[in-house]
Amino acid sequence: MKNLFIIIAIVFTGFVPVYGQPKFNIDDVKYVIFTSDKEAEGTREGIYKYTSKEKSDTHKSPPIRFRFVSQTRGILGIAICYKHDFDKLAKIRKVAEKDKRVIKEDTDAFLNSVDLMDMDILFPKMTKEEFIKIWNGLSGKNVYFIDRSEIKNKKVKLYPVNLAGINLY
Repeated sequence: MKNLFIIIAIVFTGFVPVYGQPKFNIDDVKYVIFTSDKEAEGTREGIYKYTSKEKSDTHKSPPIRFRFVSQTRGILGIAICYKHDFDKLAKIRKVAEKDKRVIKEDTDAFLNSVDLMDMDILFPKMTKEEFIKIWNGLSGKNVYFIDRSEIKNKKVKLYPVNLAGINLY
């Protein structure tokens, strides 16, 4: 019985900060860079990107999802990039500042002008607890993901993401 309470406490502390996120701060920008790996989806070890099949009425296209996964370490972090249809969204609810963010493109020189959290270096070495701390530290911030595998012709794509889940294993 005691072990059950400990497990529940550990699981609960992993979920609370993501779902009880602080107010979104458009000025507090964080950039996370990584190299997505298509094989990670099958191996359940690494970072991968895919486009969702489902599309909401308030989206122009299906959302892009990013997964940070390590089944061996019990890590699963999900982030989503939405392409909103602002006219349709406004009919349902007030359009928030975080909704107005769009995928941007910049030159690769941009990477030298900002602080980057390099998940190619950090993620393979992280424990589940370290991942939770970093993921929760990003919640409520204006987060952009940069996928090195998409840097072409000296152009970088910046994906605005919402953190959607953490440690579901």
